[in-house]
Amino acid sequence: MQKRALILFLFGFHFLLNGQTLIETNKLNNPLPIEQIDLVTDRDLYLSGESIWFRADISLDDNLKELSKILYIELFNAHQKSIVRKKYRIIDGFAQGILDIPSEFLSNTYFLRAYTNYTKNFGPETYFLSAVQIINPRIGLPAQINNNQLKPSIYYDSNLKEASAKITFSIPQNLISENTKAFLAEKQTLLKECDILENGWGMFDFIPNDSIQYSLVFTTAKNDTIKKDLIIPQPDSFLIESKLSSNGQQIVSIYQQNDIQDNTTNTYTLELLNNRLHILSSSEFLLSNNKTQIVLPNSKILDPGLYYFILKDASKNILKIKAFIIDDETKVSSETLINEHSYKKRQAVAVPLNELNISEYANFGIKAVQKGTVLPIADKLKIYLDDPYLTLSYLKTQFNPSELNSVEQDIYLHILNEKLKTQEFKTLFNEPTQSILQWVPEVRDIGLSGIVVNKLTQKPVEDVPVYLSIFRKYPQIHIYKSRADGSFFFSLNNFESEQDVFLCPLFENVDELELKVNRDFSPIFPSLKAIPLSIDSSYTSLIEQMMISAQTAKAYSITPKNQDKSISHLPYSFENPQISVVLDDYIETPTLEMVIKELVPSVRVKKKKGNYSLSIFDSERELFYNNPLILVDEVPVFNVNELLKIKPEVIEKIEVHKSPFILGDHTINGIIIIRTFTDNFGGMVMPQSSTFFEYQTLSPSYIFKAQTYEKKDEKNSRKGDFRTLLYWNSSIQMSTQSPIKFYTSDQTGEFETYIFGTLKNGQSTQFKLFNLNVVE
Repeated sequence: MQKRALILFLFGFHFLLNGQTLIETNKLNNPLPIEQIDLVTDRDLYLSGESIWFRADISLDDNLKELSKILYIELFNAHQKSIVRKKYRIIDGFAQGILDIPSEFLSNTYFLRAYTNYTKNFGPETYFLSAVQIINPRIGLPAQINNNQLKPSIYYDSNLKEASAKITFSIPQNLISENTKAFLAEKQTLLKECDILENGWGMFDFIPNDSIQYSLVFTTAKNDTIKKDLIIPQPDSFLIESKLSSNGQQIVSIYQQNDIQDNTTNTYTLELLNNRLHILSSSEFLLSNNKTQIVLPNSKILDPGLYYFILKDASKNILKIKAFIIDDETKVSSETLINEHSYKKRQAVAVPLNELNISEYANFGIKAVQKGTVLPIADKLKIYLDDPYLTLSYLKTQFNPSELNSVEQDIYLHILNEKLKTQEFKTLFNEPTQSILQWVPEVRDIGLSGIVVNKLTQKPVEDVPVYLSIFRKYPQIHIYKSRADGSFFFSLNNFESEQDVFLCPLFENVDELELKVNRDFSPIFPSLKAIPLSIDSSYTSLIEQMMISAQTAKAYSITPKNQDKSISHLPYSFENPQISVVLDDYIETPTLEMVIKELVPSVRVKKKKGNYSLSIFDSERELFYNNPLILVDEVPVFNVNELLKIKPEVIEKIEVHKSPFILGDHTINGIIIIRTFTDNFGGMVMPQSSTFFEYQTLSPSYIFKAQTYEKKDEKNSRKGDFRTLLYWNSSIQMSTQSPIKFYTSDQTGEFETYIFGTLKNGQSTQFKLFNLNVVE
């Protein structure tokens, strides 16, 4: 795997240096390795107008170094409409920054996805995906579903081998109270009683009787009785059981569960996968007399986490998926440092790192947020469960089973395994076998690509020089000759925010061509189900406090956003001209042709058969250079007839570089630069094949820097400070030994401090360290 990834890296890097494009296809002997993206946000609940702080870790399979240097992040709704789109630089395998939520956002659950240009090769199902809940208090919450319409979700499991059945259920949060219980009933008889967990989960084990009609009954928080009849399903066709051998290998027993014994012999494959769906072990076997037992080779599992068995038939169709958990007995950092501790307003809080087992982490961060804005893991699992994309993304990146107790683990595993029986979940377990590199990783900076085609036939055209100009504040000029498939690629280095871009081909019959620019952000979205807000009346006080925080920050212009590093813009390629003529220094001249002939030394105007051209005379070499590069306000111009229509009074100055200029692989025969006072390039008509557009480049990088109260004047400041987010540091140095220090604000109430990051075994994790109770 390491060798394959290294070959791919060199392969991609080589082609980028040599102008390889995103749409060039390259056959590889092996499937491409996949970049894994793990993204964590400061909260799960926001108000419109607030900022989402995030950290993203990017790595290849087996935690190898990432290929890409640019991360794409989008915030979008259930209708697949992106509302916020940003790009961030990846440095040493991670990216960090903020997403500003528009203040006009409606209250709803929105989706956050992250990917790279390279991960487009594998489809949106491989992108990182999560959900955030956003409240707009000025507009209010969407209409709530009536309690009578809400029904519990029920999951069944039955096992012929043990003649037992299991019923796991999930009840909506707003239907349960502290003392809500569920009952298994036969008609009017209550057979079994079950406590309902805080998140609405519960489970019954029983031996069913096919002749009995069972029901699930519970009383809601409003004393409404809900009854749902249970239909006990037929058992699965296959049963998978496993245990560990004395040396830690997986011993797996497989049974085919049906009434008629099948004496034929069939070939099957059993695979062992980790939570990231990487195959750890695989074995082919014969299923004779409906059962077998195998020892999976190289299946010794040392690391805790979520794993899967996948059973496939001879045609590699998935027959069954079974998830199982190996728990972490040590519970890394799971014990709270302080159960709860009271702090006064504007008081220092210290997190003693020497009491945390940070040696288990590859990287980690710490955050302190208002209680209720970060959802417990069980609540997230419950919210995500109905959508396979969200579920699998969460399980691959952020799920740590050690954060669940043993009862919660049993219930969730059962519910998950019931979901894994559905085809929509099975589809996501089909291993990507992409071996065509359609989207090349951006290993240097932002990339822009496209294709040159004949406008009439729509066939690609090769060997056409395509000129790209980024003009206005920080200009750049690039040239790329289209490849055999008509494709072109430009690396746009050292830019921030939106940039004005001009593209134009150099071709004899230029209007016969068309430039098609590839979309930078992926237009393909998974089909997601709308997720209702889990917010109810119990959140009223929290939302009011969050509103005070937002209004105070606005009133006092308080922001914890501090730009980390400014982009170092590249110098303009064509500075320091050898000739510079300022037209205000001379008397008015009626035409640009006369201006060039009379005022601009070394430039010659030629006319042949009604067509004009310019050339530059290099007096040092005594050579004429024909067809120099002509730039009008940093935009290349190839039609000299159109150029000479510019009125001299709108021209500020004309500059000339007399000597040849090397730009990448291209030699330019001198440069003529015309700068005007206009914003429309002197009123010239551009070729039909040219195009102007705004292109999004990198978003600025920010670090969190909240108010401190070390000094007396700071502590006595009359500026209100009611932060929802007390502290956010997503990248703490592993060598740090000193306590992490931050301050409470003027907001009283409960806050929570979390450690989050990636363990050395590749497992993402997030644990609550302690509670903060801020008092007057």
